[in-house]
Amino acid sequence: MDLGRSFRGDGSRRAAVVAATLAVGVVLTVAVTVTAVGAVTGRAPQQASSDQLAVRGERLQVGPTTPPPPFCGATDVLIVGDSLTVGADYFGGLADLMDAAGYTATIDGSVARFSNGGASVVSQRLADGYLEPVVMVALGTNDASAGYTTSWFAGNVDKLMAVVGTSRVVVWTNLQMTDMVTADRFNAILYLKSLQYRNLLIADWAATPNSQYLTGDGIHYGPTGYKNRAAYTVDRANWATCR
Repeated sequence: MDLGRSFRGDGSRRAAVVAATLAVGVVLTVAVTVTAVGAVTGRAPQQASSDQLAVRGERLQVGPTTPPPPFCGATDVLIVGDSLTVGADYFGGLADLMDAAGYTATIDGSVARFSNGGASVVSQRLADGYLEPVVMVALGTNDASAGYTTSWFAGNVDKLMAVVGTSRVVVWTNLQMTDMVTADRFNAILYLKSLQYRNLLIADWAATPNSQYLTGDGIHYGPTGYKNRAAYTVDRANWATCR
């Protein structure tokens, strides 16, 4: 599996159009051109608070591909997630893989954690006296599967980014579910937020071929899927730190 495929591109030029219906009823369309190496150009929207968001065309190739230079070479990483992170660690050996790759990783995964829990974890790390320069987040699947609105999710992304500030980088893993219609509404919110926040990078897990390893609930993975997710997490950490 080519772990970085979604960011390097496949040699063709692609275009994606995100249409968001704002709370005031104004439809905002953001046209984004994705080059062969996955670079994205576009104007950051003023807000992304829509509960009705459509993704048209091919799956979004999301997020900028060149992380901010100050984070190159960073080794301290905080990983915040839900049961998928727990599974990646238990079945995929995420902690061991991060250690073998030269990282000092703090993994905070919790079953049934929703996106509003992200800012709480980061705030606690700051209160404890240290927040890692690289914050990897894998939250939103429980929001989507439980029927929470995309505007609620967008607000929680904003809260986490406000706590993190601009001196650190956030790598947010997007959603892959059996119900990709729902997942892509949340993924599009992440995409829009990556345009709004320069230090928010999106790991496009949704574009990997791991949906074949989803179990009957359409959310969780079997052991192979979790092993691949653990390896993908390390790969995206390497990407964010310019390795």
